[in-house]
Amino acid sequence: MRRTLVAAALVVLSAGACSPGDPPGDPAGERPRDPSSSGPRLSWQECPGQVTISVTTPHRCGTLTVPVDHRDAEGPVLGLEVVQAWPVGEEPPAEAAASVGFNAGEPAHEPGLMSLLAERLGVAVVSVAPRGVGPGGGLALDCTEAAGLGAVAAPEPDDAGRDRFVAAVKACRERLVGGGVDLSLFGPDDVVADLEALRSALGVDRWHALVTYGDMAAVSDRFASAYPDRVRAVVKDSPGAVDTGPHAKGAEGTRSALAALFDECREDPRCATRYPDLERSWQQALDRAAARPLLGRADRGEVRVDAPRLLRAVRAMLGGDGPTYVEDLPRVITTAAGGEVHPTLARVVASDPDHCLGHRPLCTKPGFSLGAYLSQVCPDLRSGRAPRETEPVYQEVFGDSPYVEACAVWDVPATEPVTESARVPTLVLTGHLDSWSRAEWFDGAVSVRGATHDVAGSHPCVLAIRNPWVADPTTAPDASPCDATPFPAWD
Repeated sequence: MRRTLVAAALVVLSAGACSPGDPPGDPAGERPRDPSSSGPRLSWQECPGQVTISVTTPHRCGTLTVPVDHRDAEGPVLGLEVVQAWPVGEEPPAEAAASVGFNAGEPAHEPGLMSLLAERLGVAVVSVAPRGVGPGGGLALDCTEAAGLGAVAAPEPDDAGRDRFVAAVKACRERLVGGGVDLSLFGPDDVVADLEALRSALGVDRWHALVTYGDMAAVSDRFASAYPDRVRAVVKDSPGAVDTGPHAKGAEGTRSALAALFDECREDPRCATRYPDLERSWQQALDRAAARPLLGRADRGEVRVDAPRLLRAVRAMLGGDGPTYVEDLPRVITTAAGGEVHPTLARVVASDPDHCLGHRPLCTKPGFSLGAYLSQVCPDLRSGRAPRETEPVYQEVFGDSPYVEACAVWDVPATEPVTESARVPTLVLTGHLDSWSRAEWFDGAVSVRGATHDVAGSHPCVLAIRNPWVADPTTAPDASPCDATPFPAWD
């Protein structure tokens, strides 16, 4: 069985493990390997201007050269961009920590965020670009065929948008495969191997910590399971459920997050007065949209909100990059129950770029590669983990997710399950309103009230939990710094 991983990767390392005198690297891309070389190569060169501008701490840039197929060490290679930063005023620390980037298909951490992480953890940070994502990933698996589908599909029934999306995925696959790309070499196993290649190239024996985010948290689970002696501690921010892939618990996570929202509204005097039965209003909204789609307007024109699109939009509002929309949700739901589209709902629906809404936590991050995303998540989704639902709208959105059909078209091998390692201390941070990451899926998770996705990015109190725990992962995390976190104000 090949070990698997759904993600791109960033690794925080000891700068002392790298030699600044390495020869300049080759440009990123697929090319023949030097027959005299053995194993991965890491070379350093001058940083591009955008990195130098955004990184406020000492830093350097390089290229990690890895095989396209890790089973063929003498075959063609990829050049993956590498950026390293470490705290101001310090020599590169001797310890090695690790940060694994954002969600699948998204670029590595911005260099500026690497500087912040280096300062907060007191270690040097080395990022390696995810293969298949942008030019830094060696070969960009961008699906231009899917670009702008949301703008076309918004006035149409949701299933019409699904058909357009799957057709675009098919056209993208035909173009890439026709150009000689083996999509199965950009999947979970290959990202795991890239991480191991980076560790080998730097001569690092063990990561001081792996810090992971969103569905990228699968990186830490799978890497720790494969190499438990090489990881001291794991931090997972807003992770999906262990061993299911990012799509398998969509319905369960959405229902649980909505239940938490309804409870909060009942317990808040202002919300309970203005929205006395929000749970009932939600069911009325779904029923009304199922009977006759709701029509509204956004900056881009008319939007059509049928029941599947309403469910996807509300799930997206309980996710994203922090709790931006939480305060609007009761009014959004109640307005929909009355047969109208609230402006916030119209704006969210109109922003769906490529049938992302409700299927991925964040749909507007620059540099997303749909092809890399599919190569990373389809191995899990094709392993029979998509749920079956009794409620038709939940079945249509989640059980019959367009990504199930898209993955059948993408046609990459399924994976076997991999669980997190019990041998590695793990801290799980979740938002109690996050529809993608639920505290009940994990033992001992820290749940932050009022938070949705990207807990550490949107709630600074989390850093006061994470950083001391990383310093001593043998102790239980102290969640008290977030006890006084204010709940978003109700609209």
